[in-house]
Amino acid sequence: MPEIVGCDALGMDKPGGNPVALNVCGLPVTVIVYVNATPTIPVASPLLMLWVLHVALALTACTVPAAGKPGFELGEDEIELGVGIHGEPGRARGQLVPARDIAGIALDAIHADLPLSGDVLVMVNGMGGTPLIELYVVFAAVSEWLSGHGVTIVRSLVGNYITSLEMAGCSVTVCRLTPQLTELWDAPVETPALRWGR
Repeated sequence: MPEIVGCDALGMDKPGGNPVALNVCGLPVTVIVYVNATPTIPVASPLLMLWVLHVALALTACTVPAAGKPGFELGEDEIELGVGIHGEPGRARGQLVPARDIAGIALDAIHADLPLSGDVLVMVNGMGGTPLIELYVVFAAVSEWLSGHGVTIVRSLVGNYITSLEMAGCSVTVCRLTPQLTELWDAPVETPALRWGR
């Protein structure tokens, strides 16, 4: 069985780290880890290293049934930065801005912890209440930011894969790719949510 080492929050324990990146551990990272790890199970590869970072942003809170009320309150012109997948509030709050700026906020936080370069896999994940067309608007902004920084998106995933009930918002996840990781990502996948290469 190969050993799989992943990192999704380099700045989490760094004193003075980016306040947006402090609460970035999230399940979209799990999608990338599982898709890349599953084909390696029968392989005698001793180590698979994944460098993945993730930032989630919310336009509205979700209501966890046990709580019976939204996890936090946002004004109509506010955005919550660094939210948790279970509806936890974020680590910072800002003014509602266009999608291009939202992508910039997320990628600036990621880039500060893990300087981005070369080939990457990008996942823009909906938090549950964001229409797919709006997620593609965010993806276009992410693509523009990365292209402007000399980074190439060679694989991508856009949609509502790991959600937080009815929360409106999205997460941006970036994984550094190597030829091995690209090959593993392209391996056939057949799950209820992801299917390709059959």
